[in-house]
Amino acid sequence: MTSISNMPRKGEPISVSGLDSYVWDCYDRSVPMSTYLVAFIVSDFDAKTSEDGNFRVWARHDAINQSQYSLNIGPKILKFYEDYFKIKFPLPKMDMVALPDFSAGAMENWGLITYRETAMLYQEGISTSGSKQRVAVVVSHELAHQWFGNLVTPSWWTDLWLNEGFASYMEYIGMDAVSLLINRITYRIAYQSAEQNDLWSALTKQAYKDKVLDSSVSVKEIMDTWTLQTGFPLITVTRNYDNGSITLTQERFLLRNSGTTVTSEAEPLWWVPITYTSEKQLNFNNTQPTKWMKAERSIILNDLNVSPSEWILFNIQETGYYRVTYDRANWQMIIKQLNKENFKDISTINRAQLIDDALNLARAGKLDYTIAFDLYILKLLDNVYKQVGFIDKVGDPQLTVFTRIDVLNWACNFNHEDCIMNAVQQFKNWHIDIRLPRDIVPDLYELWLIPFIWKGNFTFHGEIKILVNVTNDTNNVTLHAVDIKIDESFTSIREYSSNDKSNNKTTVIRIMEQKNDTDRQFHVIRTSKLKKGKQYIVHLKFTGYLNDDLHGFYRSSYTVGNQTRWIATTQFEPTDARRAFPCFDEPALKAKFQINIARPQNMTSISNMPKKEKTTPLPDINTYVWDHYERSVPMSTYLVAFIVFDFDVRKSKDGDFRVWARHDAIAQTEYSLSIGPKMLKFYEDYFKIKYPLPKMDIAALPDFEAGAMENWGLMTFRETGILYQKEEDGITDNDSKQLIALTLAHELSHQWFGNLVTPNWWTDLWLNEGFASYMEYIGTNAVKPEWRVLEQYVVHELQSSFNLDALESSHPISIKVDYPDEINEIFDAITYKKLTILCVFRAYQSAESNDLWYALTKQAHKDKVLNSNITVKKIMDTWTLQTGFPVVTVSRNYSNGSIILTQERFLLDNVTRITSDKWELWWIPITYTTEKQLNFNNTQPTKWMKAERSITLNDLDVKPSQWILFNVQETGYYRVNYDTENWKLIIKQLNNIKNFKNISVINRAQLIDDALNLARAGKLDYDIAFNITSYLANETEYLPWKAAFRALSYLNNMLIKSRGYDKFRVNYRRSRIIDICEKQISMIV
Repeated sequence: MTSISNMPRKGEPISVSGLDSYVWDCYDRSVPMSTYLVAFIVSDFDAKTSEDGNFRVWARHDAINQSQYSLNIGPKILKFYEDYFKIKFPLPKMDMVALPDFSAGAMENWGLITYRETAMLYQEGISTSGSKQRVAVVVSHELAHQWFGNLVTPSWWTDLWLNEGFASYMEYIGMDAVSLLINRITYRIAYQSAEQNDLWSALTKQAYKDKVLDSSVSVKEIMDTWTLQTGFPLITVTRNYDNGSITLTQERFLLRNSGTTVTSEAEPLWWVPITYTSEKQLNFNNTQPTKWMKAERSIILNDLNVSPSEWILFNIQETGYYRVTYDRANWQMIIKQLNKENFKDISTINRAQLIDDALNLARAGKLDYTIAFDLYILKLLDNVYKQVGFIDKVGDPQLTVFTRIDVLNWACNFNHEDCIMNAVQQFKNWHIDIRLPRDIVPDLYELWLIPFIWKGNFTFHGEIKILVNVTNDTNNVTLHAVDIKIDESFTSIREYSSNDKSNNKTTVIRIMEQKNDTDRQFHVIRTSKLKKGKQYIVHLKFTGYLNDDLHGFYRSSYTVGNQTRWIATTQFEPTDARRAFPCFDEPALKAKFQINIARPQNMTSISNMPKKEKTTPLPDINTYVWDHYERSVPMSTYLVAFIVFDFDVRKSKDGDFRVWARHDAIAQTEYSLSIGPKMLKFYEDYFKIKYPLPKMDIAALPDFEAGAMENWGLMTFRETGILYQKEEDGITDNDSKQLIALTLAHELSHQWFGNLVTPNWWTDLWLNEGFASYMEYIGTNAVKPEWRVLEQYVVHELQSSFNLDALESSHPISIKVDYPDEINEIFDAITYKKLTILCVFRAYQSAESNDLWYALTKQAHKDKVLNSNITVKKIMDTWTLQTGFPVVTVSRNYSNGSIILTQERFLLDNVTRITSDKWELWWIPITYTTEKQLNFNNTQPTKWMKAERSITLNDLDVKPSQWILFNVQETGYYRVNYDTENWKLIIKQLNNIKNFKNISVINRAQLIDDALNLARAGKLDYDIAFNITSYLANETEYLPWKAAFRALSYLNNMLIKSRGYDKFRVNYRRSRIIDICEKQISMIV
């Protein structure tokens, strides 16, 4: 291997006494530098070197050619900076290294810069133009740090922006005006630390000398308004078209349209450099400020020589860090100019500024959207679309490529006909089918694995026989294999006959060719004809590597004293069984498994099924023995599991339920062992289906990426997800205890939902996770009813899901996925939490959502709870195939008693939306109760909104003076908003100290959660939302407070750096918390 560090290596390596395979590398003494810039690497990487030998790039052997671009530009950038700063690079060499695992994008270690691979490697013809520019920009940024940050370093992290601000600017090669000044500053404090005041002092001195700053003002006075305040200003330009004067007003710009802004002395004010040009002047070259706003709310400009019929434009070339809005007349004149043939009279940067400012001003409620869209509409896109075209051309300038990317994105989003047509054709040309062909399906796997788990050898050797059924005549056996090496010389296929046990008469199939399809992760065996209806045995031998990526068949470790103990374990969901053995790695392709694991004699192995009593020796490895396992029921490959370790075990009374952990942690498994068998028995009774396997093992692993994994009969957990230390020891709290119970209940429910009945494909992953996420509360409630977890479900699952599902970036729970990376991405909170519906089983089979809808429809029609012309599929498709969820707005007519319910998608971003028939509509179950009824037990829908925008309800028997409340016990997945009067009636009820509990605890939590999030989205006045929470001074239940804390955390985060935060903290948070604490104390006393 090789080592590198900040400085060059000196002399020859020196032998290490007592370690024959190691040598010492010694390095030259460095210049003075901070500890965070020290770096050293030991690797087997390859290197490429510049002509003078002083600049090297390092990467994996397979990736070293992709470092050529960085090597081409790196020395040139370094030389440019030397000339630009007039300071020679202080070190004698530069190394740049591309690392496979690196949390940051890059790190500027002095003389040894480290990069994430994607930030340094570029492959011509494969990587995009955007990737090429990104590599150049990142390399420029890190090399600039060799001066800014390394040669001159901030005294403390408070001034981190001095590092990153300069480097971020220098990556685009700017700062022409101050390069000499920076040179002087750098020389003065080279190899020292600095703070922002050093910079302000130097800039002030130079500005006085150049007479560009009044002697009564310092740069510090100006810059403190930018570095010590939060945010940036919006400058509002208001023209007086009679006398020619212009008023400029500043305020902080915020994207959230939180209502009317009341300016006060407490609001931030900035020193703002004012630049402008006009229709007559058209001077976009002079960016020298003509005026300053000196931290003042407003100023008046006179004698600007702009006629009333001319537009004026501020912030030339967007050199100032502020947005600009204008009065309507000036906006209209700018729009008129942009729609002329000579629209380029306005510079390209300012055209970009106008678009960016206008659309963001509209988003913030500071500008009418009609003005914003007049600037950026499809006809303008059409023009530029025709110019740039759809396909990249050789020699296209970089900015043309970037323009094309953005224009195509937006043109297709706006349904530009030619763009859509080209995009569809490109997708057809690119898309490959990664699903296995169904001509052959597995019936039985016989697997032998020998893992080697000691330092220096983390390989595994394997052999597998797969009994397959041929469903159609074929000449190919196609299965999955990745990161394993198949011995092609060993591969054989022969016909199987159950009557020929000795295999003497079976036909050997001729193998024509074997090849790997890397893109699909396939291993393809081309054969002579395999006949429909026949069975064949595919026999393969392979080797692999126990990786440390926590996927596939991987290695883990823990320490006892100074000794490292090794573990070989598995994590196959969703698509990593193929990394352990060749297989048909799709959930629908279930088969039986006969597993055999070799292990060191001083260790133990476990797998999905019970171990047969007799072990057998390994002829060539006398320290190993074979463990043989009973044949499994049919199951998907992602549920297969096996572990080799030296863990201790504790067992249930009948011996069928075992928990495994490190020796030092085994006592902490007692709690899981006490509740696990009870949950398993509860589920058997609840589902009226016996647990299908003869035993259950649970293993607590030190290194485990997921929280837990439901492998059939061998569930694996992160240690924190299953180990509990008794409270009297003062270590694990009640939250941990409940989390362990919920996690265990979740994974045990998967033994039915997911394992016994499995989705055909990952598109229906929600069938697995939605059911299990609901059943974890049912199972936990069965063993710990005093925890009231069914009530907690609303705030922990339903309401937390709302927050994610209310974003534009949400996705439907039923998503079409193909590639392994796409499959991994859908294991998120929306998939886990959004739907909770009970299942009708199809044992040992795979299923899809339509199987469930059909079964539910059949039962609902039988029970006469669903109209015979409606199907569950029709209802549920609106929930599973659409993104997001609705808010139902309740508008009461207090004169005639009617109520109008209107639905729309709820979004947290306050964006004005124009209703359209194409917009999302849901089938919504309507439940309600009133001040008179107070019936919170009946959650059966009294009415449905049948994917319609609005409905009218009559004769609900509720007086104008009484409140009505919808979504009883929050059993529906939607928010509810009311007219102001009904909100006031609810608030009055909540503030009735004696009777606020007339509203159920779940609905009190719902009202708080809905109100605060409706206010956040701009759908409800914050006065009403805060009045809803005012009753909390009398609330002692957990659920309403949990809902309040979650919703208020957003306000806390938004206000914490504002000048008004103390009022929020003292007048709102403190008073509520103190009240609740006093009540709880009085109850204890």
